Amino acid sequence: MIRLNDLKERNYQDIIKSYLINENGYIEGFNKNYNKTHALDTKMLFEFLYDTQSVQMSKLKETYKEKLEEKIIERLNKEISDYGILEVLKKGFKDRGQTIYLMYRKPATTYNKEALELYNKNRFSVTEELVYNENDYESDVKKKKGRVDLVLFLNGIPIITFELKNNLSGQSVKNAKTQYMNDRNPKEKLFTFNERCIVHFAMDTEEIYMTTKLNKQSTFFLPFNKGNNGGKGNPDAGDKIRVHYIWEDILSKDTLLYLIDKFVYLQIKEEKDEKGKRKKPKKNIIFPRYHQIDVVRNLLQDVYVNKTSSNYLIQHSAGSGKTNSIAWLSHRLMSIHDDCNNNIFDVVIVMTDRKVVDKQLRDAVLGLDHKDGTISIMDRDSDQLADALTDGTKILVTTIQKFRYILDKIEAIKNKNFAIIIDEAHSSTSGKNMEAVTKALTSDEIIEAENEDKLDDLIVDEIKRNGKQANISMFAFTATPKPSTLDMFGHPVPGTDRKEAFHLYSMKQAIEEGFILDVLRNYVTYKTYFEVRQLVEKDVNVPKSKTKRKIAKSRDIHPTNISQKVAIIIEHFKDNVMHKIGGRAKAMVVTSSRESAVKYKLAFEKYVKENGYENINALVAFSGKVTVDEFDEDITEEKMNGFKEEEVPDRFAGEDYQVLLVADKYQTGFDQPLLHTMYIDKKLRGVKAVQTLSRLNRTCAGKDDTFILDFKNDLEDIKKSFSTFYECTELVETLDPNLVYDLERKIENFNIINKDEVDKFITKAYKEKKTSKDRQQQISYVSKALERVNRYNNEDVLEIRAVLRKFTNFYSLMIQISDFEDVELHKLYIFSKFLVKAIEVESEDEIDISDKVSLENFHQVKVGEVRETEIEYGGEVKHNSSITVGGVQEEFDALSHIIKEINELFNVEFGETEVLAAMQVEEILKTSEDLQRRAENNTIDNFKYSFNEEYQKSVIEGLDRNQEFFETLLTNEKLSGVLMEFMADRVYSALRK
Repeated sequence: MIRLNDLKERNYQDIIKSYLINENGYIEGFNKNYNKTHALDTKMLFEFLYDTQSVQMSKLKETYKEKLEEKIIERLNKEISDYGILEVLKKGFKDRGQTIYLMYRKPATTYNKEALELYNKNRFSVTEELVYNENDYESDVKKKKGRVDLVLFLNGIPIITFELKNNLSGQSVKNAKTQYMNDRNPKEKLFTFNERCIVHFAMDTEEIYMTTKLNKQSTFFLPFNKGNNGGKGNPDAGDKIRVHYIWEDILSKDTLLYLIDKFVYLQIKEEKDEKGKRKKPKKNIIFPRYHQIDVVRNLLQDVYVNKTSSNYLIQHSAGSGKTNSIAWLSHRLMSIHDDCNNNIFDVVIVMTDRKVVDKQLRDAVLGLDHKDGTISIMDRDSDQLADALTDGTKILVTTIQKFRYILDKIEAIKNKNFAIIIDEAHSSTSGKNMEAVTKALTSDEIIEAENEDKLDDLIVDEIKRNGKQANISMFAFTATPKPSTLDMFGHPVPGTDRKEAFHLYSMKQAIEEGFILDVLRNYVTYKTYFEVRQLVEKDVNVPKSKTKRKIAKSRDIHPTNISQKVAIIIEHFKDNVMHKIGGRAKAMVVTSSRESAVKYKLAFEKYVKENGYENINALVAFSGKVTVDEFDEDITEEKMNGFKEEEVPDRFAGEDYQVLLVADKYQTGFDQPLLHTMYIDKKLRGVKAVQTLSRLNRTCAGKDDTFILDFKNDLEDIKKSFSTFYECTELVETLDPNLVYDLERKIENFNIINKDEVDKFITKAYKEKKTSKDRQQQISYVSKALERVNRYNNEDVLEIRAVLRKFTNFYSLMIQISDFEDVELHKLYIFSKFLVKAIEVESEDEIDISDKVSLENFHQVKVGEVRETEIEYGGEVKHNSSITVGGVQEEFDALSHIIKEINELFNVEFGETEVLAAMQVEEILKTSEDLQRRAENNTIDNFKYSFNEEYQKSVIEGLDRNQEFFETLLTNEKLSGVLMEFMADRVYSALRK
């Protein structure tokens, strides 16, 4: 007979307890042995101490006699109160000259049999329905006050509590979290932060959440789930409960001791108030989330088998806790041994692409237990890095740029293996940077190139040092892997030519779990309309594309255009944003150029002053100097803000400034959780779009949404950019190395390279001791090639330089990701790197149209507003394997014709539906493989013949989506022709990038 009681919470509890005892070797604990005053299972505690430390216990008994246990508990409580549960658990404490250990760690090798035996004597126990407060329990037995479902003890010390709910009985994990917040007093000894339990799990049969600090209604729970179909939750587990991994895996003795010993740590954050004064340090126990445990374990298991033969790509979204994952991985790689008990890696290098080592990353690596002298932070010059690589330091934290300056300083590193962990691999892995890293860490004695055979051997050796090195494994972390990153570090997808990440924590999962916000949920788009008026009566012929670009730039920095946008921004911020996050919300304005950022700053200050607004102040951020009409001298960020560049992040974090105006700065790597809204006045696409908009996704207390107002981009384009990295990103096909020969042939066809000169240049280049005469001869060989280049006209020189750049960049990537040896090609590569730097191209004649046209009748029109955005997974990327370079021959046209075209496009107001429909047509055309091929191999004029046919087809197909609009295009040839011409230019440019 089926009984409903069979599936109640107590039965669920029994399943877990039984498995822990029968399969994991736990001992069953009982309430009678639990000391409520001290929150200890005293029976388990002293059985462990007498069993493992009988000598110390005997000596202490001589002093304390019958009060031995009482005195040990008293000393234990004081040590934990002073230093915290983790410190005392891991290191023990001293009492009257005797060291008492509360747990034994697993030895790193199997040599120490005694240590292994002590490790195996650790006692895990589980007590169900633990009564921790007799008064609360007796007053309300039914509500389970004063008792907790399951408590796990390590050697008598409580380390984990569980509140369990069975979904089949009508309750879920939400009820378990509520129970912790409402019914568990944080001041109760069992729940006191950093004195007893390390972590508390709220769990039903579907999901698990955890917290390391109970704080009533302010308790913050983290998910401890595997993820399901790229999102939150847990996958189907066949005939098992979805959360079975917690008791079958995580709570096994070895795993739990491993986590306590190697992962769990006390984080201490130094904080400052708005005035820069230090606040009381904030303490928090860090217990890893499931994916963090999973990635480190999987990497270590693979390294144990494959040693240093592989590279690894870890695609972890913002919100994954990447900094902690990197810190844990670095320490574990430092300690991993092979079957013969030898270290697999001699040195672990953690690299970031920022100018200085990130403080958060530095603190995380240093925060884990380590011996003095084993970790070094490279916060000085490159000499410090060169010394650290050879002086026995185990973990180095450095910036990638330092490697480029140590190649001639570092002594030969022989018989050393390196693990390199790369933070933000999408930007750190450029050709020159990785080339410097691999060369520095695989350097051998330089062999004098005495003859041609010796020289060829030397070149082959250099080629080999650019690719995957036998003594180096790289572990690359990024949320947005580019094709080159996937090709360099990705793992092959079995049975295909594809590559993907070794481990994934997706953007989708991070959003669904609440670690980052969905920045596309509240998205408003505007379109700028304006009219161009011709000022000169006489019509003139002007270069068409240059004139259009000049008008577009004039539009972007036009005072009226900027002032209108500033008014929209400030009014929107005042009415809709500044009260958010308890009145602390901030905004970022993304501008198109440094000049634009300066003009935005001026217009911003003017508007605020004219309207008498308070507490709306802006900072500006851009690099270098910029010349603008409003100032007699070059302007810098420091001059406009009134303080140093490095102060901007802290000043913006304070109360004085609410808006940050940026130009190619703070759009990546800037972590400010109070950023709520972004105003975009710049074209964004691909990785850049994702990185820029993701500045908003950080969470903080009181922040439950974001907002984007976009003057320049279509939401569908932005969604397409995000879809690539929303779940797993896959490289469709690897790079074809033979394409480099097509570029070599292009170079040969220019007749600028003389093989004898290249050979002589290379012979001099590989000499160990160069004389002044050698260097003069090298310069002369490049000079001869440069003379041949300069015989061409300016446009051809531009193309030659572009081909040489394409060749050197392509070759640099290719020799890092493939087994490729071609000595002659490598010679050409080295020579071309010098030649391309020497080529000077006359700057394009600036088109001055200021006296010929004026821009008038600006108005900003809201064309779209989306509150809920669904991102469709589209995670396939591929290399740009086109070898086409150079521009299109400039077409000249009458100024009046160009003005007419622009006005027909930008002085007509389509409705929101029509604009979106036209955008959809353009996007469809951009995905055409036939158009892609034609764009790569034809001029714009030839391309338009095939484009016109595709355009007409798309208009006919669009009738079903918006009949009125597409009928207008079919019947109004003039309007359709303008739109077709406009789209042809845009699609052609997009497909050739």
